[in-house]
Amino acid sequence: QPLVYDKALSYIKGTVSNQLKLSTHWNWYNELSLQLVDPNAPLHLPVIFTRQRLAFEGNFFKNLFLSTGLELIYHSAFQPDAYMPLTGQFYLQDQFTTNNRPIANAFLNFRIKRFKGFIRMEQLNTLLATYQVHYQNLRALHWNVKGANFFELHLKYEELYNRAQIIIDELAERILTLGGTPLHRFEDYLVKSALHENATIHEGKPGMQYILDAQQKLLSLEKEILTLSGESEDEGTNSMMSDLMREKEKTNWMFSAWLNK
Repeated sequence: QPLVYDKALSYIKGTVSNQLKLSTHWNWYNELSLQLVDPNAPLHLPVIFTRQRLAFEGNFFKNLFLSTGLELIYHSAFQPDAYMPLTGQFYLQDQFTTNNRPIANAFLNFRIKRFKGFIRMEQLNTLLATYQVHYQNLRALHWNVKGANFFELHLKYEELYNRAQIIIDELAERILTLGGTPLHRFEDYLVKSALHENATIHEGKPGMQYILDAQQKLLSLEKEILTLSGESEDEGTNSMMSDLMREKEKTNWMFSAWLNK
């Protein structure tokens, strides 16, 4: 039976860090931490922890950020928690004390903006293709709806495909703005689209269920592009995806309510 520590835990930490710029691309990073813990508390930490990093870094070839160098880590001796693989848990121990010899590491980090930009462009074209297939499915729903909800759904489907048409144009123009080429052939749309062409749907509930499912797929694509555009600092695409997501989250709630879900 594991014991539970039910008293206040006292922990004080002070950290000092700075960066020394040695030249255009050489930087020296320094960090020093002092930590004090109540000796009766179930928490073991080194009193002294320091990290020194000598790095050669900067932006190269316009789209490449590179950081490489040496890192030296030192901490004072302490008794770290042990690990029990069978239970997947850490536990306190007082049989082993770490040595206080420094640890040296070499590191290399790089980030290529053009690669992220290419992935983002591919995702935008996938979203464009998905909207094109979705638009045609909405037109088919508008044309073929029958039943007691005909007037209501006939107008709603028209509203939705008109909105989809506007989004399609905005997506294509966004791709052009970023220096890409928007897909324009239907054979490409059918290959890239996350949605498939629908069979003929007459009834209201299957039609509304398609719309709810389709918007969930579109929302998932938009979330992926939102993440990529954020990493690439593409504020225009980021804002566009955020607006589309907010719109779908609201209408999905309405469609779910109509379907009594």
